[in-house]
Amino acid sequence: MWTFLTWETGKKQPTYPHWPGIIRFLGYDPHPEPMTLGERLRAAYRRLGLPQTHVARTIGMDPATLYRYEAGDWVPGSPRTRQLLDLLLGHAGTVAELRDDARAINKALPYPDPPVTVGDQLRKRRHELGWTQDQV
Repeated sequence: MWTFLTWETGKKQPTYPHWPGIIRFLGYDPHPEPMTLGERLRAAYRRLGLPQTHVARTIGMDPATLYRYEAGDWVPGSPRTRQLLDLLLGHAGTVAELRDDARAINKALPYPDPPVTVGDQLRKRRHELGWTQDQV
């Protein structure tokens, strides 16, 4: 009851685990209609009741990569990334269903997204060689 009262009075904001219940109770998401990819991703996190890092792991994506799409730093380019983000944005089922659907996409399109930045390219090559950062 106190949690609900602190939300009503604006003293605290709901955390991710509470959002699915709030959306069900209200019958809608009280946030403004999402316009950008980042806003649409945050709306998906609320629907699922999970923070971004858990969502990224659920769909088999590195949390930093998903953050870059959310922040607008990157534009989804590969078919795998577009399919994973489309799945996430249109998903209305359970987290387990999302995970299973994402696994099917990752299995069908197993190649990771191409490195975008110089840092990504260096990291990829270092991993291919089996080197640690200290060995570079």
